[in-house]
Amino acid sequence: MLEIVRAKAKLLEKPYVYINRDVKKRISFLNFTSSENLYASQQIFVKIGGGSQVRLEISEDAAFELISAETGQDTYQIVDKDSREVLISSASLVPLEDPILHSPGQALFNLYKSCSRNCMYCPLPLNQEKTEFMDRGRFLKEIEGLDAAKVKGIGFTSGIPGGWSYEDLIREMSQIIMALREKYGKELTISANPPPVGRNLIVKLQEAGLSEIRINIEVFNHDLFTKLCPGYDFEQTCEAIGNAVQIFGKNRVSTNMVIGLGETDEDVCSGIEYFARLGVITILSPLDIVPERINDLQRLSGGGVKRPDWQRLYNLALRQKEIFSKYGVNPLLHLRTMCGRCSSCNITPFVDF
Repeated sequence: MLEIVRAKAKLLEKPYVYINRDVKKRISFLNFTSSENLYASQQIFVKIGGGSQVRLEISEDAAFELISAETGQDTYQIVDKDSREVLISSASLVPLEDPILHSPGQALFNLYKSCSRNCMYCPLPLNQEKTEFMDRGRFLKEIEGLDAAKVKGIGFTSGIPGGWSYEDLIREMSQIIMALREKYGKELTISANPPPVGRNLIVKLQEAGLSEIRINIEVFNHDLFTKLCPGYDFEQTCEAIGNAVQIFGKNRVSTNMVIGLGETDEDVCSGIEYFARLGVITILSPLDIVPERINDLQRLSGGGVKRPDWQRLYNLALRQKEIFSKYGVNPLLHLRTMCGRCSSCNITPFVDF
């Protein structure tokens, strides 16, 4: 099992794959995603063993290659493109059963593709194109043809429009949640990723019918957080996450921590333990570097910004599982959506190993 985790860590360090023309033409279109919701590139989801799957971007310059395995037409291997060393000996593609899905079984929508907050690692504030908020009406039109039988959950996140208060954003999110409940009933898992709002607004989301919630800490280092997330407050964010657990319950709240922003392993593990003690599932997400922001990131972080190597991802995952086990935190118990269950872009204890 740990061999698969180690291999996945290597893929996450360089999450790109080359597919030659002969293999590519045999792959169904629905194995690819170029979702307008989040991603602009062509990608595949690959099951690599056990409960592990990984999302890889297709690239001519990738370090790894997906090739056909001798064992069957729908079985593949992932090899080092240059040395031909086999990294994954038996892999299969995970189909996206509906074009609207952004990952297997999940649809995730970004309600507003720009943001008035200026988190220094995020691409949304760079979007200067005219963008409209996806309100209830536009959202329902977007999911009009969605087959509910193929969807385990629907989630949404959002940038914050200029001039909007948290109350404005939560009011719109609540309208969408109620519309989803009316359309699909109580069985559908609905999740949201709001900013660190006050307790009363978290309650409003739950009363609207939200199943689970993610509020992101991003980096568990007060100084780095203040520099890299100037539109938010560290203590307020921690408080919001704690309030969310009190409202939704243990193992129904997650928080994202970006790995590669100049934080230390001690910062990461301290954050995992702080939130695990509350009953929160921390997701460790390797930094996706936005080229237009790298200079500011390096300056503000003291030069420590880089996508983590596989050894760091692997070792942090082992420590993360120890902490989760200590406090009874397990994403398999209640989470049904977002990164804690998909785990294609990160390593998640109990999901991957």
